[in-house]
Amino acid sequence: MTERDIDNLYTQLEATMLKVKPNNELKRSMSSLSSNSTISSSSSSNTSIINEDLDHIYSTNLNCSCQYWLVSNDSEHCGLCDQAIPFIQQQHEDKISSQEKELALNNQLAQKQALYNLYVKDIQILQAQHGKRQELLENMTNKIDSLNGDIEIVQLKHKDEIAHTIAIEQSKKLVEIELHDLTQKLFEEANSMVLVEKKEKLAIQLKHDEVNDQLKEVESQLTSVQAELKELRKDMTNQDSNSQQLSPQSFSAFISTHENYLLRAQLDMSTLLLDQSQPIEINQEYNQQVQDDAMITEFEQFRESIRSISLSKLYTTSFMKSCLKTDIEPCLRFGPNPKLSSKKILDAILVKTCLVEPCPPGFIQAPTKADSIKVKTRLWDRFSSSSSSSSSHDTPGCQACGRVLDENESWRFRISYFDEWSYIDKYCHDRIASVIEFYVFIRKLKAGTDKDSSKFQLYQECSRLRLQMFLSR
Repeated sequence: MTERDIDNLYTQLEATMLKVKPNNELKRSMSSLSSNSTISSSSSSNTSIINEDLDHIYSTNLNCSCQYWLVSNDSEHCGLCDQAIPFIQQQHEDKISSQEKELALNNQLAQKQALYNLYVKDIQILQAQHGKRQELLENMTNKIDSLNGDIEIVQLKHKDEIAHTIAIEQSKKLVEIELHDLTQKLFEEANSMVLVEKKEKLAIQLKHDEVNDQLKEVESQLTSVQAELKELRKDMTNQDSNSQQLSPQSFSAFISTHENYLLRAQLDMSTLLLDQSQPIEINQEYNQQVQDDAMITEFEQFRESIRSISLSKLYTTSFMKSCLKTDIEPCLRFGPNPKLSSKKILDAILVKTCLVEPCPPGFIQAPTKADSIKVKTRLWDRFSSSSSSSSSHDTPGCQACGRVLDENESWRFRISYFDEWSYIDKYCHDRIASVIEFYVFIRKLKAGTDKDSSKFQLYQECSRLRLQMFLSR
């Protein structure tokens, strides 16, 4: 029996069963059977053939008894003899197996569909992650490119720094060589300067000894002159009141006999020691005799040039150099062991920060033991070891020369607004005050407030101030 025969037989059986049921139910069952038959058959063309045969059977054999020989669609027994039909049993078994397969396939399909949905979701998630990773990759690529560019720049800079370091090392070596040469030359020059200094020191020592001898000689001359003045004073007191004053001619003759400058200065100092009731008249003729045209010319040149230069460059002029060397610096030397630097005082006077004033009452007090130690350390060891006895604790000494102060004739000074007041005696005060007065005159010359005075009058004033500095020391 071929497959075609089986299909025909099956078609006939279906047509017989459809006679028992209504047409619509028959059609529904036949369509399910036809779908089952399509599953078991090898081709889909049989279904169309069965449908055509059923239509033909429905139209021609609706009243045939073969359509009632099955009790129901699920029955395996004949409706006429109630015996099992092997073919129908086989068909039912095939149908059940096909349904089971279909159910299994549907379950598998549902599982596959769920798995597919999961895969779709995973794919979407992976695509989103892929997009993010792609963006991160692009950003990272851009950063890598930027870093590569920076690395190239840093490498170029590194090469430049290496070249610069090499150049610096070479320069350092050259500087070390030059420093070594300069150090060697410096030591050589220092040795030569030490030798020159020794020679100069020896020459200065010889000159000092010579000047010391001259000083002793002048002191002896001064002693003799003072003795002569005492005798002259005794003679003048015995004369009449009309002859008490020294005539200009005799005074001129007296001056002419002492042409030595130091001797004339000694005479001036001795004259100051005379009684104030015995004035010495100096006439105009004497004033004309002592004029020095060269000095007046130098002073006039200084007067014209001082207005165009600053006070810091004041000592570049020859006139001020001479005044500084012969009058100012000697006036600011406070004895053989000075306690103050003349340069500091001179700088303070130049900038107008040196202040000198009388000590107010009660300013000088006996220092305590701690204060005496402080004075020793801060004021250049004012008191020597010999004078550090009980007398030094009673009255403080002059902080310029170290002499014991007289409370009635004491002054105080400072060279800066931030310094403390220091004690000085009358003699040191006269020295500093004379220098301050001289610089006040110099400032007037620079300011141009001397237009009403002649050059000779200004020169006389300058000479008076210089003589005052000389006499104060």
